[in-house]
Amino acid sequence: MDKYDYLNFHGQKIFYRLSFPYDNKKHPVIFFIHGARAKADSLNVIINELKDNFICLAFDHLGCGKSDGKFEDYTLRSRLDQAFFVLQYLKKVKNVDLKMITVVGASMGAHIASRLTEKNSFSTLILRAPACYRKDYENKKMVKDWIPWDREGKYWPWRPSLALDAIEKYNGRLLIVKSEKDEVIPDEIINNYLRIATKVKEKKLVVMQNAPHRISDKPIYQKKFASLIKRFIILQYN
Repeated sequence: MDKYDYLNFHGQKIFYRLSFPYDNKKHPVIFFIHGARAKADSLNVIINELKDNFICLAFDHLGCGKSDGKFEDYTLRSRLDQAFFVLQYLKKVKNVDLKMITVVGASMGAHIASRLTEKNSFSTLILRAPACYRKDYENKKMVKDWIPWDREGKYWPWRPSLALDAIEKYNGRLLIVKSEKDEVIPDEIINNYLRIATKVKEKKLVVMQNAPHRISDKPIYQKKFASLIKRFIILQYN
């Protein structure tokens, strides 16, 4: 089943999609956080692969998709606040298993997902093509050239980072999915996420062969990612 609606966040509308199995039983939860200029609709293929077994929620950050606002009016910090707000709504949804919450973040969404662990306990954290940003960029509005970016060298200011600080303290299960042909995220960032996660119960790196950074328009990789999500979550039942 699917529900499409809006949440009121300080007078602005945040669009979300909530999907869940037809039965009336408790289910594990997957909370999706999209990348910079992506949107909830870009996760439809993935959610459709998972919604028979999991309660899934994806939302549009303010300034993206069907939500209010302009992209350039928001910051990493405001995105974190939005994600936290939507998460509180999700925790109150009927049949949510609060002990089995998985957060999935892609690109910029991985930075936000990592920071959500600062004040929340999640059984599983899944980061795909994870970006990372230096602390002094948390409150900068995302206007054009808001962050210096060497596209050819795949570099921008990313450390010290509050996301890495959070991962260092995270004690759940961690899956990082790397795109083999990623033209945005340098290996150095992925390696640091893995290296610093010393308190996790389990950590795993999976490389999606031939996948680019952006997979929202490539169903074959979206379905592969959905399969990785499902398998990694189910592993903890065994």
